[in-house]
Amino acid sequence: MMNTPSTTQSSGMELTEIFYTELFGLLAEEHQILESVLDLATRQQQALIHFDSEAIESMVTQHGTHVQNIDAHEQRRLRLLSATFQIPLDQARRMSLRDLASIVDPLHAEELLAVRTAMNAVSEKIQFVNSVNRVLALRGRNSVRETLEHVRSRNAHVINASL
Repeated sequence: MMNTPSTTQSSGMELTEIFYTELFGLLAEEHQILESVLDLATRQQQALIHFDSEAIESMVTQHGTHVQNIDAHEQRRLRLLSATFQIPLDQARRMSLRDLASIVDPLHAEELLAVRTAMNAVSEKIQFVNSVNRVLALRGRNSVRETLEHVRSRNAHVINASL
């Protein structure tokens, strides 16, 4: 647990519904981006299975866009926390949703913990699909390498036979 304000007040000001609306809006958008990343990873898995290099290349670009969007939303959330609690950005960065839930009112704390659970579940699914995708990518790379070696060895024999 980090050193954070111990009540629903920030420097004597009660946390407002505007804060909660903005915070939950950002978290909902982050969650939606994570869902998009999961969908993309699942489609990438199919592209890897079918050796669809064009689709894979397109998905890598899309993934980069999603990462940029997640980073942008996280930065907005950190600035919101920093401004609301009047703490430096690095301290806001260390503030987990669980930490935040411990300092807000119980109703919003429950909602924060539910959002945290949902986002963690999607993140775990992304990690699993990505680990499978890594295996598929390695198998695909090895398959291409073996095919090239086979072609090269056949060409070498043909060249040697004709000399």
